[in-house]
Amino acid sequence: MLQKVATADTILMRRPPSNFLRRGFTLIELWVVMAILCILVALLLPALKAARDEAQRVVCMSNLKQMHLGFYLYAEDYEDYLPIMWWGPTQDDFSKHWMFKIEPYIQKIRPGVWGGDVFKCPSAPQLPSSTYFTYTANLILGYRVAGYVPHHKKTSSFVEPSRLLLTFDGRFYGDPTWGGWYPVAVGDNDNLDHVGLYHRETTDVLYLSGTVSFESLITSALFHDEGVLGNY
Repeated sequence: MLQKVATADTILMRRPPSNFLRRGFTLIELWVVMAILCILVALLLPALKAARDEAQRVVCMSNLKQMHLGFYLYAEDYEDYLPIMWWGPTQDDFSKHWMFKIEPYIQKIRPGVWGGDVFKCPSAPQLPSSTYFTYTANLILGYRVAGYVPHHKKTSSFVEPSRLLLTFDGRFYGDPTWGGWYPVAVGDNDNLDHVGLYHRETTDVLYLSGTVSFESLITSALFHDEGVLGNY
């Protein structure tokens, strides 16, 4: 029986063409891959942003909780009185505002850590390094007007502390290039535009009772305790 012998010609014919071995992606295939990647990115970005926003809200609420401890410890040392929320009107009086009064107590809670970080919401607009607070206090809980005796209250004088604002996200005012400012403390109706809606159109709030929550609408009623013992 005759056996067919492979020749050089037949061996070469069985090999894949050299251009087949070196074949790359076509332009259409590249476009398809890029389209798939774009779709995946579009699907993932909202989820990543939502996760980041939620993490920033957790930090913000933790800040408010630590501030409440600072207020509570201050009141323990000062016969149940809250600190003055706004002490004015000159810049020289700035160190007498509430954040300076509770900051030493926050240092006791977090030894070796300056309390200034607690006064910054991570979701607030980026600010110059000289700005160290983004939270605003309820002015009605204590204020001082030039020439008058400081007006502040004891924590025990309020009937419904769970419905009374203590601090909340403040809204930035001014031009970031020259500094601008956050309000130290604001009152009710005329100052509701000072509320910062940094968390999906809501603001994180701390009530006098220590409850931390978020509100989509801050009303003037949250600044007052109608059953307060005494006058404002």
